Amino acid sequence: MKPSVLLVCLLLATSLLQAKTPSHKSEPQHPHKIGISLSGGGALGFAHLGVLQALNEHNIHPDYVAGASMGSILGVLYCAGYSPAEIMQIVDEYNLDRLSNLTSVRRDSRRGLFGWHHIRKIMHKLIPHNHFDSLQTPLAVSATNLTDGVVEYHSHGPKLSEYVLASASLPGVFESLNINGKLYVDGGILDNLPVEPLIQNGCDFIIAVDIMDYPKGKELVSAKDVLLQTVLLFNGENNRSHRDQCQWYIHFDTAGQYDIMSFGAYRELYQMGYDAANKYLNSLSK
Repeated sequence: MKPSVLLVCLLLATSLLQAKTPSHKSEPQHPHKIGISLSGGGALGFAHLGVLQALNEHNIHPDYVAGASMGSILGVLYCAGYSPAEIMQIVDEYNLDRLSNLTSVRRDSRRGLFGWHHIRKIMHKLIPHNHFDSLQTPLAVSATNLTDGVVEYHSHGPKLSEYVLASASLPGVFESLNINGKLYVDGGILDNLPVEPLIQNGCDFIIAVDIMDYPKGKELVSAKDVLLQTVLLFNGENNRSHRDQCQWYIHFDTAGQYDIMSFGAYRELYQMGYDAANKYLNSLSK
């Protein structure tokens, strides 16, 4: 056989093999673009990690994450590529089960009693690029713009850690953040279970994880109790208003056992989220 004929035959055979063997990129993906919203809730947010772990074990991997407050802080680590188990290791390594290791006391308390100095350093170490567009999974965080009196959803550009921490800045308690001349506080004030950015970014299947519950009949003996109870009441109602916009709504009772300051119970809260998500998923399969 002449060399030129042999070459033609080899080329034809190669093209036929390529036609019969589709590349990895052409493999069909899941039919839905899945978004997940992680509500705010202080220490209760550790339950989000258990929910994410259970979803991943069921081969459910969100394409887009939206978060408020603690949901933003844990959500950004997940979107940066850290698994729920790795995030739990980070909590252990940096002793984030103690509020004192998340925050620092501010000398100037006019914008909040506690600053974000410690957690900012940790975030810059774990996510050095500090840019929304460099995350492995897209993230949107809700933050309340006090200057203009509106809720904003931030999902692109630099200042990733600034907007994430602004999303968690409970007014009067944690430092409000001045970003580009605007003063920002906790996103949970106006949207504690952000669903809107998931819809805007084309998610047609939305999972909401609502960790807030209202402890009815609780005795309120201090100003702190009144503040926490008010936050739970307001945010709980805020969360439930989004229920009809979600295909899956994972909610479980934390009232009476833990509250938004129960950082020391992070392992129990993780397990609570894991068990609740598995129970929910198993009920769907049945």
